Amino acid sequence: MGNLLLTVTGKGRKSRRIPFSYELRRVLTRYSMEYAPHGLLFTSRHGHKLHRRNVLRNVKSLCNRLGFDSPERTIHAFRHTFAVFYPRKGGSAFHLQKVLRYTTLEMTRRYANLMTEARAGGA
Repeated sequence: MGNLLLTVTGKGRKSRRIPFSYELRRVLTRYSMEYAPHGLLFTSRHGHKLHRRNVLRNVKSLCNRLGFDSPERTIHAFRHTFAVFYPRKGGSAFHLQKVLRYTTLEMTRRYANLMTEARAGGA
């Protein structure tokens, strides 16, 4: 975590390096010392590797506790929302492409177009 990059294994067993902030590093370091002594940062209740279905169940439960119905494609909806709002809040298309691991600029352009349309519609 010293280089502010977290390696995760995702869809298709692809490893991804995700950048994060100093503040998050501090929180994760504290959390990992207490709850993740064996190297897995987030685990199931029994200390095993988290699977997609566990994460999906937990996210849906959190949505319900917060008082709204979870979207049909919950995890993808969070990714999509991040991709739309990141540029709106000043993030660059280049960094968005890196964080979301798009291999081409085409998907990044789609979200940039959504951002442009939203600004034009709101003006």
